[in-house]
Amino acid sequence: MAIEFDKLGWVDRLLTLWIALAVGLGIGLSYIPGVSDFLTGATVGGDTNIFLAVGLIVMMYPPLMRVDYGRVGQIFKNPKAVGTSISLNWIIGPWLMTFLGLAVLHSHPELLQGLVLIGIARCIAMVLIWCELAGAEMDLAVTLVLVNSVLQILLYSVYEMLIIQIFLPALDISSDNGEDLPIGESFLLVLESVAIYLGIPFALGFGTWIIGQRFLGETKYTKFANTIGPLALCSLLFVIVIIFAMSGSQMVDEITSVLLVAVPLILYFLIMFVGSFLLCWKMDMPYGKTSAIAFTAAGNNFELALALAIALYGANSEQALAAVVGPLIEIPVMLILVFISRWLAGYLEFSDDNEELRRLCEENGCDYEQCLADNIQKECKKDQCDVVECLKSRKVVPSDIAGSDVAIVDGSGSFSDKGDLGIKVVGAQN
Repeated sequence: MAIEFDKLGWVDRLLTLWIALAVGLGIGLSYIPGVSDFLTGATVGGDTNIFLAVGLIVMMYPPLMRVDYGRVGQIFKNPKAVGTSISLNWIIGPWLMTFLGLAVLHSHPELLQGLVLIGIARCIAMVLIWCELAGAEMDLAVTLVLVNSVLQILLYSVYEMLIIQIFLPALDISSDNGEDLPIGESFLLVLESVAIYLGIPFALGFGTWIIGQRFLGETKYTKFANTIGPLALCSLLFVIVIIFAMSGSQMVDEITSVLLVAVPLILYFLIMFVGSFLLCWKMDMPYGKTSAIAFTAAGNNFELALALAIALYGANSEQALAAVVGPLIEIPVMLILVFISRWLAGYLEFSDDNEELRRLCEENGCDYEQCLADNIQKECKKDQCDVVECLKSRKVVPSDIAGSDVAIVDGSGSFSDKGDLGIKVVGAQN
């Protein structure tokens, strides 16, 4: 079961490298006299940086225009899977990230707040790439992305208020920067930021999808959306360059903070993925659904987290620094999880395995009971063999030749009464 890395373009494969280079470029620019002051002073409405605002909105647009909004009906066809995903994404995920952050960053409230902003931003973009590489059920993956896109607009500001404005202060954890506002006013500020940095791109993406489907058709629109897709990465890198150009020299001294944020992030990805995967397996879900739910639960929308961190606390804040660390850690870890998912697919037995084996046996003239007894499919998974290709390479022997027993003609042309696959086949003649 080889991983098809050709589905992951070379630009995406090296995303961590591009982000690191963008950080380096931004830090280098920060040492050029006048650059930092110029970028910091480019504001609209007093405190909104024009470069960052445009970059963040453009960054969110491509993934939201690529969502297939026509799959809304699919939600009702997989109630068990969708319900499990919603529980993992919107009940378990945010609080798991919060408690992991508390364990490591309890004395660094600004970094903790940035980490929470990542935890409550559920993945809607790159998760589709990881699902495709892992062989997940893509129809379900797209459905879950659509659900998360809608719930993110409805719930993000609620979770920000609940965790950052109420829960953390109750533990006597609060930051010195950001707006010192009552909870109600702070909630409205977050809601306004979500409306700008998620609502605007969502409306643009949905509108583009409607127009594109009507005038271009599904095939041409998909091609168009894939062409626009790189804008997200370009905008992300642009935003990172601007952030570090504005305060890079200061952030050089914050390498310890980067390492501190990395610890709970890595733990979160591993715990969330493996836990979700095993939960779905225990719930007797097929591998395709299991992997789709696990990757959706483990991933985060680091673009939105970065946008909100900048909008609420400023580009020079430690909250923004924590949000930048997010994609640096997430990309390589999620790629490792693809390998883990593929390995678990061969190690564990899923509810769809026997159904698939029965179908393959019927199509290829196999003895299903014998194949089942020999654990053929499980052995093929362990050996990374393709069961279908293995069966296709064998020619079925008419049942009247072998009688009631399984008959195989080996390389010498003689019959044997058993086959290691329980299949009536003719061996290759030399």
